[in-house]
Amino acid sequence: MTSLLGRVDAVSLRLFVAVCETGTITGAAERECIVASAISKRIAEMEYWIGTPLLLRGQRGVQPTAAGNALLRHARRILQNMRDLQAEMSGYGDGVRGHVRMLVNRSSMAEFVPEEVQAFTQLHPDISIELEERRSAEVVRGVQAGLADIGISRSFVEGAGLQRHTYRYDHFAVAVDACHPLAKLDGVCFEQTLEYDRIGLTHDEQHGSSMQALMYKKAVDLGREPMYRIQVTSYHAALRLLAGSRAVAILPIEAAHVHAQLLGIRLIPLTDSWARQPFMICVQSEQAMSIAARQLFHHLLSRRPAESASASDLCLLEQ
Repeated sequence: MTSLLGRVDAVSLRLFVAVCETGTITGAAERECIVASAISKRIAEMEYWIGTPLLLRGQRGVQPTAAGNALLRHARRILQNMRDLQAEMSGYGDGVRGHVRMLVNRSSMAEFVPEEVQAFTQLHPDISIELEERRSAEVVRGVQAGLADIGISRSFVEGAGLQRHTYRYDHFAVAVDACHPLAKLDGVCFEQTLEYDRIGLTHDEQHGSSMQALMYKKAVDLGREPMYRIQVTSYHAALRLLAGSRAVAILPIEAAHVHAQLLGIRLIPLTDSWARQPFMICVQSEQAMSIAARQLFHHLLSRRPAESASASDLCLLEQ
């Protein structure tokens, strides 16, 4: 295999990542605003220098080979490091002295993260923050891969090798239309909700909602299978679809209550013990973090409610 050093540039890596993410060279060309033949040429050149195919080409598109998956993993990390370098170096000219990348899940973004980040930037105007919403599993994978300094995810998403601290809690509730048979109850157990069709959050192996996966597991543990009439990608969409319906949706009270009130939807707390769920702050290693990332990390920990701080023995997962 001929050395890739000096032969593969950032543009080629970016185009290769685009092909893998879109599944087709045509799709990558549209996303990157470049002709498909130019992408094909660059990938052919990389395959030549590596000495092995990077893509499996079929009628429905392309998939990375084993070598392609290895290159994809490193390419993403290299490109992210280059973006971080550019952001941090350009910041020095603007008076900024640090850059932190943070991945957070949907619920934490809806409930408290923006306010916490805003409070930090007011205290540290010389630090810039790149904040991105991802699903919990993607948050964990991003921190594990070094693509983010700090992540916030659900506790039931495994994070092998990461340092994790309990951060905050939220509470699951069944959301129903005001005329629903459950609407007058003050509390509902999860098993009661299985009698009704459901509005769920999109769930698939690669991109699915971790919360939806938990609901499915709990139903299976009861010997049942939830009946999903519609699956959507946001809490707001789920709430809108409940109006005039006998379906139910399981959502975090803290993230859904504002929209629920506006739409006339009832949120009834689940009485199951697992319905109170913690969020986790996850990092690779506090000692290895940049000064800016460590400052944000300590800021977040310092602003935890007392119950979260007392329950937050460091959890270093090694499974």
